[in-house]
Amino acid sequence: MTLAFHSQIEVDELRALLETEFVNINDYRYRPIDPIWRLTNNSKLHIQMDSISEIFPIEKRPYFRIALAHYAKGRSGSTVSNVCQALWFVHKSFPNEDMLSEAGFLSIRAGTRKSHEWRLSTIRGFFRYWHNIGYWGVSKEFLASIADMRLESNSKFTAIRNSDPHIGPYSPLESQAIFDCMNNALSAGTIDLTDYFSVYLLLTTAQRPVQLAALRFSDFYRRNNKFYVNVPEAKGRGVPFRGRFTEHEIPEDVHIAMRLHRQRVYDEMGEGAESLDLPVFPNYGEFRRSPVSTQAELTIDHYLPSTSLSDACTRVEREIQARSERTGETIHLTPKRFRSTMGTDMAREGYGAAVIAAKLGHADLQHVGAYVESQPEFAELINKAVGSMLAPLAQAFAGTLIRDEGEAVRGNDPASRIRTVDGSKTVGNCGSYGFCGVNAPVGCYTCNRFQPWVDAPHHEVMDALLEERQRILDVTGDKTIAAQSDRSILAVADVIQQCSDLKGAQA
Repeated sequence: MTLAFHSQIEVDELRALLETEFVNINDYRYRPIDPIWRLTNNSKLHIQMDSISEIFPIEKRPYFRIALAHYAKGRSGSTVSNVCQALWFVHKSFPNEDMLSEAGFLSIRAGTRKSHEWRLSTIRGFFRYWHNIGYWGVSKEFLASIADMRLESNSKFTAIRNSDPHIGPYSPLESQAIFDCMNNALSAGTIDLTDYFSVYLLLTTAQRPVQLAALRFSDFYRRNNKFYVNVPEAKGRGVPFRGRFTEHEIPEDVHIAMRLHRQRVYDEMGEGAESLDLPVFPNYGEFRRSPVSTQAELTIDHYLPSTSLSDACTRVEREIQARSERTGETIHLTPKRFRSTMGTDMAREGYGAAVIAAKLGHADLQHVGAYVESQPEFAELINKAVGSMLAPLAQAFAGTLIRDEGEAVRGNDPASRIRTVDGSKTVGNCGSYGFCGVNAPVGCYTCNRFQPWVDAPHHEVMDALLEERQRILDVTGDKTIAAQSDRSILAVADVIQQCSDLKGAQA
């Protein structure tokens, strides 16, 4: 709505506008005059208005507060925070420049590196909004002078296009390493079930943390023997908290992990919670401060902020220590990398831009091309030589090398023996007492319960896996399908190398 007054207004009217209460899409209340605006349940995104308004000349500060208050009504707290962070960054970099003047803005642009020009683009967009709703402070002439200024957009997709091994999409082997190491860590009890579920959900849905943090348990369901989750949308101006959803299919294992996590949550909440559809990631502190007895009393504050999922990634990364075959270093786990991996994998498998955009929740096709353009050739044809080179970097073998069956955890149990692919020879023992659905011996080499023998024909397993890989490639012509067992191949190569080293040391 255009208010149609681009001049300063009377003091009493200005004071009344500053005292006006606004309500944003998450039902948070704030006034332009307030020193701190709380627009989201993420405390890191609260707006420090007294500090940010000092960026502008004193006579324009109240108009900035009022314009930003209108801007914040229909936008997410993170969007408003991005504007304020961009303003603060530019002010700290150019404290003596008036960014609301043509000369000042041009001077700022001249001194800004291209990698930071996107901040100026964000600021310019807000200035347009400020002028368009009619409040004094941003002149038409000033906007016209910077309207055609060419500014570089945010280069957040550069890591995707370049397949950056540190912050870009994961390779197929890295994705499998994360999955294997998480399962091994959960089996060993070294990672928390909730953290496991959180990262598994990020890995398989590739949705933004702010979306997954808004889930309730009723969003998970089963239909026709398939499993789904209705994920709240986070993009879209004016969309309220949990106001719109998109359905995503998930693996059964994610659904099972969800049910185990749900039982833990309801046990923690105690008596009376059974009648409530609880947040998947509840803020227990808020439930203690503001108990609820009906569904209507549940607010956004009863949900953990999105940072809780990023924190789960950090904890899981620290515990599982999954290794990259590209760098030899611990794989860095972030929600953004899971998203870019999903987009890259879908592009490699031939999905169109519209399908990728729908899966990742992009409002348009503007940036989807980054996934198509990257198309890294991760699925190289692995052979014995390549496997021997990559194995030490990937560290895919997760078990314990033993001299013979006498050292095995279940050495007195013939059922624990793991045999070669053709079943003719024994290569080690399984140390698990529970049921295992892994395809032996292929899946055993990446399992932390496997105990391979030093004097065993592991090379026969390697030969069989390589032959099967080539057969699949010949039949399908699809390197992605043929590469499904590559991490197991690297694990076998790792075992062969370790056995050789041990025998050499004993010679």
